[in-house]
Amino acid sequence: MPPSRYGRGKPLARHGHTREGGCPVRVDRANQFVGDRTSAKRAHLFYLVSMPRRLYWVYMMTNKRHTVLYIGMTNSIERRSGEHRDHIHPKCFTARYNAVILVWYEVHSSVTAAITREKQIKKWNRPWKERLINEMNPAWRDLAEGGLVG
Repeated sequence: MPPSRYGRGKPLARHGHTREGGCPVRVDRANQFVGDRTSAKRAHLFYLVSMPRRLYWVYMMTNKRHTVLYIGMTNSIERRSGEHRDHIHPKCFTARYNAVILVWYEVHSSVTAAITREKQIKKWNRPWKERLINEMNPAWRDLAEGGLVG
């Protein structure tokens, strides 16, 4: 095996993290841990603890007169609302109907939960969606302005 696949100070091929001392951890060609089980468990726990948490946002955008509602899902609400506002994709729904006001959002820690929630809300009728918005934002002000999101 090449030296880059061995422990101390070298990246673990499976997760891309470096080992913090102790016995070397080796991985085989299929990126499976080989050797000492406690070292492998320790390396995997280090990966889980140091792994940054991802947040996923389900959100609703509307236009100035509140006649259109757009429902979407993203992993960066600041970036995505800016893309809607700047019309990065000129032929998309939000650009055609000028839906640039972020009026509602919900945060999820799982991408599957966020996608499921987005699909669920898309099936709702308009009064249900409006009630959801009114619970969080009764004035329907833009939540992306002034750093209200996050």
